[in-house]
Amino acid sequence: MFASATIEWEGRQTIAGAVEAESGGTTVWLTPGVRYNSASEFSLAAAVGVPLWQDIRASHPDNRLRLIVSLGKGF
Repeated sequence: MFASATIEWEGRQTIAGAVEAESGGTTVWLTPGVRYNSASEFSLAAAVGVPLWQDIRASHPDNRLRLIVSLGKGF
């Protein structure tokens, strides 16, 4: 098992030199998950991110969940 905390920041969008007032925002995520490492050097992980705090402007809906799945191979 593992957990991570991340901050995601999106700056304001500029269109034709004008800053779009309703763009951009910040979200703080807590993402617990599980990882399996095999003897053949493959790994598989899955995690669910939950927003702890968010300040997102009107151009985006509020975040509810984030699903992350990864597959890796050692070399």
